[in-house]
Amino acid sequence: MSKETEDQLRDEINEMKKEIEKCIKTKKALKKSEERFRTLAETAIDGIVTTDDNGNILYFNKNIKTLFGYSNEDLASKNLTILMPEKFKGDYLNGLKKYKTSGKHKLVGKTVQTEGLRKDGTTFPFEMSLAAWKSDKTTYFTAIIRDMTERKKAELAVKKSEEKYRYIVEKFLKVSNEILQEMNKP
Repeated sequence: MSKETEDQLRDEINEMKKEIEKCIKTKKALKKSEERFRTLAETAIDGIVTTDDNGNILYFNKNIKTLFGYSNEDLASKNLTILMPEKFKGDYLNGLKKYKTSGKHKLVGKTVQTEGLRKDGTTFPFEMSLAAWKSDKTTYFTAIIRDMTERKKAELAVKKSEEKYRYIVEKFLKVSNEILQEMNKP
């Protein structure tokens, strides 16, 4: 083998080593980025769930399992409709179809209040923020879900308390008015 050929091979091998080193660095950076995402998602107070454009669950954090009462096996590769009361399923599936044709979804970019269906069949109120994003020609949806059960209970307690005190004040005013009328009689 000529000196020139050996030098060319050596240069090519060195270039290949550099490319391999770049790939290794990129792979490490990607792994670190994924670890940061997983740590953030798994330690979030809210539930996080990601689906594809057919509604198939691709990712969910531990708080989704806690909120809805499901295990990993229960949710993996299932359709998001598993987490919905029957009355919402049709609108949800129609919304996905509409998004595929129009690229528009009425809930994307908004925060809405709705209901979820737990594994035990009970429903609960929650607040949801929905985002959509694309990768490799596929649209994905990520929902951040916050249980509103305690907030709704507190709102109901405040409403009942206000009604009670309004009743008391109205009764007091009525009785006071009656007493004043009796005192003003000749």
